[in-house]
Amino acid sequence: MSWLEPKIDCRWPHEPGGRLGEDCNRIMAESPYDWVLIVDSDVLMINRAWYEIVQQAIRDHPHTGIFTCWCNNIGNKHQQHPDAPPATCFLEHQKFAEYLWATHQYNVTSVPRSICGFFMVIQKAAWEKAGGFPGVGQFLEDNDFSKAVLRAGYPIHRLDGVYAYHIRDRKVGSWVPGVKTSYELAGEHRKSGRKASSGKPVRKHDQPRKRRNIMIR
Repeated sequence: MSWLEPKIDCRWPHEPGGRLGEDCNRIMAESPYDWVLIVDSDVLMINRAWYEIVQQAIRDHPHTGIFTCWCNNIGNKHQQHPDAPPATCFLEHQKFAEYLWATHQYNVTSVPRSICGFFMVIQKAAWEKAGGFPGVGQFLEDNDFSKAVLRAGYPIHRLDGVYAYHIRDRKVGSWVPGVKTSYELAGEHRKSGRKASSGKPVRKHDQPRKRRNIMIR
């Protein structure tokens, strides 16, 4: 079967026990495609043509390391739109997404710093050159990985015409006995000094900085 190129491998990583970084590396290593979307399970892509928009962005900017987009709720000013509706009414977010597309369409903006990983279209070559995700747990994986991509010489671009609704409420119970929420995992993360859930030693440059807040994705 032939695909409309470039093919984007869409994945939702979710290894139990907070092993997000390890699962992202597994996905990237196993994918046979040059571009892989890693997206959080609590993200809703409002623009139905987002896939085609990303494909065009790849054609226009083939040397990009990561593409991300706007959303309503994330701890990064380059990704959380300042005019996003504060309400939970879906229709308001749908209208805002339509407005962004009409205003920006295929335009992209360079992001000069690390990003949050709610929506990342990653070029596999950039992942390889950056050395992959740290693979030591759930938190700061996206932050450290995107920094490594920039250091490797690959730019990060935001799709200005694409908007996603991000729930990002990790205090809500998982409803499954024994399965912890991100909020609970973050507490363990702070106490453990970011030890790898796999038992692997944490590299020196992966140690958390002092007075740095853990971001609940």
